[in-house]
Amino acid sequence: MSIPRPGDLVEVEETDDVLIEKGSYGVIVNVQRGMVVVVFNYYTPYKKGNYVTASGGPVREIPLKYLKPTDKVVEQTFWTWKGDIPGEGRGVYFKRKVRVFKVNLQSISLDK
Repeated sequence: MSIPRPGDLVEVEETDDVLIEKGSYGVIVNVQRGMVVVVFNYYTPYKKGNYVTASGGPVREIPLKYLKPTDKVVEQTFWTWKGDIPGEGRGVYFKRKVRVFKVNLQSISLDK
């Protein structure tokens, strides 16, 4: 299986949450211990190296076994601080190609 990385996207095939729409995307902000942490309904994610964070929500921990790799690659907009110095007007936006994984949130709920 292709291992997801922070910044990759998760597309929802089926949902179990009224706040997460079928067909919507979440951004992966962390991968650890066989899980990914995904922020749905996110705003432009912050990225510095391999570190990614995003505002939005809900946030879900999803076991890797429920993610299905796809051949889909999309351009995602991120932001960071110009010259690594925070401050007013120093936000810089950039695009990176990221992979898309699929998830059926209903199947996770049914397995609990």
